[in-house]
Amino acid sequence: VQRLDYSEGAQTMSGGNGVTGADETSEDLNNTFTNAYAPTPNDSLVTTGIEDLSTIPTDFDISQNYPNPFNPNTTIKYQLPQLSQVTVTIYNLLGQKVKTLVNEQKKPGYYEVEWNGLNDHGVQVATGLYIYRIHAADFVRSKKMLLLK
Repeated sequence: VQRLDYSEGAQTMSGGNGVTGADETSEDLNNTFTNAYAPTPNDSLVTTGIEDLSTIPTDFDISQNYPNPFNPNTTIKYQLPQLSQVTVTIYNLLGQKVKTLVNEQKKPGYYEVEWNGLNDHGVQVATGLYIYRIHAADFVRSKKMLLLK
């Protein structure tokens, strides 16, 4: 077991049994990091996969695109709290599909997708107002964005 001693600005490491001695003051104890457990050869250690749950969102959401208005590219961020079939689609104001940005199953997490102003046929779309829509599980949300040339 190793002990890190940070008392009075010192940064030393020394071997030890991990047990604090009786001759140390409470100030020494407050300024000393001690590794109090060291496995012995008879211990069984089981390693498990642990995910950082703070990085998994609790709700579905889609953010306002950025920049908005944009030319020629914009970024759309979204989040998924569970494994979901996700579609992110761009529509014109007549409700016609312009571009499918995402159409796949995604794991829980945070995502972003960029739109370059091209339609599904690779043609630059006209200046104007567009709607982007996410559909994931039972979550459906739409937002507006403005393409300026």
